[in-house]
Amino acid sequence: MFRTKVIHVLFLIAFLIGTFSISGCGSNSDNGINLQGDASNNSETNNSDVVNDSTNDNSNSTKKYLARNVIFDFSIASKAYADEIDTVTKVPAENVIFEKTSESDIESDNVQDALEEITLKLSKVIIGTWSIMNYNYLPNVHVDTGKVIFNEDGTFDLESGSFAAIGMGSASSSSCAHTDENQTYEYITDEFAIFTHYNPNVNPPVKNAVIPQLIKLRKNEIIFLGSGGCGASSKQRVSILTRVAED
Repeated sequence: MFRTKVIHVLFLIAFLIGTFSISGCGSNSDNGINLQGDASNNSETNNSDVVNDSTNDNSNSTKKYLARNVIFDFSIASKAYADEIDTVTKVPAENVIFEKTSESDIESDNVQDALEEITLKLSKVIIGTWSIMNYNYLPNVHVDTGKVIFNEDGTFDLESGSFAAIGMGSASSSSCAHTDENQTYEYITDEFAIFTHYNPNVNPPVKNAVIPQLIKLRKNEIIFLGSGGCGASSKQRVSILTRVAED
């Protein structure tokens, strides 16, 4: 799921970098994009979108454009609209408006922020305190909730509850407890990290080194899927981490 979104956004990145001499499907005298569809029928929206359109160069830094009017395949569009496509005007990605729909969970309202939102790096997001909601686990091993803190030095601390996706139970768990020390994480790629913790219920303590699958990554939410670690079974355990606001 995460990889699919990244693949989708690569097409948008290719356009923004390679062909963002964009433009609209109308031959406006100001070299702007003619807002098609719903926006073209709303003169109030069109007028309020133009904050300052008095520039004489090829950079339009204030006028807003709908993402639906961005052309991905120039060869097809050029055949359909012939000479009506403006290939000169440069449009900042932050000025291309992203329209929210019920089919998307992207929170950003412009293409620049949307690109950043769905191409985040785990290493840049994970630092901080997170509450955990666990699903699809063995009830005699893990619990519904937990709280974990990730530090910049590659250590973490499961303060309470379970982190089911990495098979890590609370310190008081009867079977999947963890030692307070040696809770570490290390990145393999931007999408994968190894989470290491030790179960003291066996002598010597058993080392668990688990690589959960990253399902979703946002600034304030991370979803992991995993079956390794303590309490391993045929179940794919889900842990949803939600950032805890700093006081």
